[in-house]
Amino acid sequence: SWLGNPSARYEVTRTPRGLRFTVRGPGLGMKFSHQVAGDRLPQGYFKVAYRAIGVDTTSTDYVLYAANAPGGRAPDEQYVFRLNQLTADGQPQVLVGYCKVDGTATLAVQVQVAPGGEEASLELGPLEIWGSRPPVKLEEIVAAGSGWPANMKPWRPVNLPPGLGRGDVSSVLGVEGWWPADQITVQGVPFLVHDGAVLGTSRSEPGALEVPLTGRARQLYLLLGAWLPTRPLPGYSPEAIGFVELPHRFVCEIRYRDGRAERQMPTALGSQRLGLARGIGAYALACDSRRELESLRVLDGHRRGAVVLFAVTASTRDGPATAATRPMRAPELERRRRTSEACAVACGREEIRIDSGATHLRLMTRRGLELGDLRSDYLPDIPTLAWAGSLFTVKVGDIEVRSGEATVTDVAAASPTEAVVSITLTPALPLDVPPYGGCSPPR
Repeated sequence: SWLGNPSARYEVTRTPRGLRFTVRGPGLGMKFSHQVAGDRLPQGYFKVAYRAIGVDTTSTDYVLYAANAPGGRAPDEQYVFRLNQLTADGQPQVLVGYCKVDGTATLAVQVQVAPGGEEASLELGPLEIWGSRPPVKLEEIVAAGSGWPANMKPWRPVNLPPGLGRGDVSSVLGVEGWWPADQITVQGVPFLVHDGAVLGTSRSEPGALEVPLTGRARQLYLLLGAWLPTRPLPGYSPEAIGFVELPHRFVCEIRYRDGRAERQMPTALGSQRLGLARGIGAYALACDSRRELESLRVLDGHRRGAVVLFAVTASTRDGPATAATRPMRAPELERRRRTSEACAVACGREEIRIDSGATHLRLMTRRGLELGDLRSDYLPDIPTLAWAGSLFTVKVGDIEVRSGEATVTDVAAASPTEAVVSITLTPALPLDVPPYGGCSPPR
């Protein structure tokens, strides 16, 4: 365990695909460790297939940890993959990352229950180690069956205009291979896909995709692929991003022939969340069935990301997006008093807690210096007001080190309201570069 929030209800079971780690209890988690038998694992690219359901994907803590010695704080250790790199939609996914640990002797897996959830499940396949970056095949990240269901009455697959071919799609999404047939079924939805009739945006600038439509529908289903940034976006989570739910980054627009248009965040069929996940999956949009459709626009606001539209299918039946887009009354927030006017700082072994009136801040110091969570007494139902992750980045020339990648060497309470944190940046900054770029040192 060695967790501050360990669950007493957890289990590890074998499955046809590997091992399934299950943790139960709201706000709880569990860590599992394994000592490598025989020869230690070499450096290289780690590749592992997984399926996740109900896992907290906002945390920057590790989901897979590697070290050359047991017990934590090893001489050589690494968070190979982090929880916020997961896509928790129950669909097949793949993680690929370079492990720099020379001679891995200890592996650890962590599972955390998502906020508001009761259970988290993470299924991991065999760990593969490659000397060069391994390929990710399309069939590894999306389950597609050949053919359509016998009853196609409610479905109307749409022919997309000419666009990208399979080679272009491979370079954009970083996956190899193609669909088993033109007529496929993904997550229960029939789609029509054609090599050379796939629409996609650029990785280097925002873009828009448009598909002409006719007739009426209650639901539009989209087969979408997304290549999302794995480095910081200004003003948002400083770690990898596996799910986008911000409308200025990605949103869909349904246009009707009477001139009306509405923008909507699609519902992911796997997770039932509103937004776009890294990888390939099926999504749903709710339509106004009283109006004739004119077109669908997919708006991609990323400057370091891309969206690929493989197929669109209209349906005359209500679907997952129907309930997701139904108007709801906004909850009334209860006005609360501050629990205390005092400011206090408490230093623990792996965290620093700062309380200032109604605001409560938790900093994590187990490895680097990272934000754990930020809460307010005025908003008791919101688990955190800020993304977890690094607090700052030091950049000298081409070298960039985040505070979460540093090593915390000492934490001391200078007074009841002050704490001093000493850190070592890794890699060390080059000696031939002025430590503050010729500017005055930060204060």
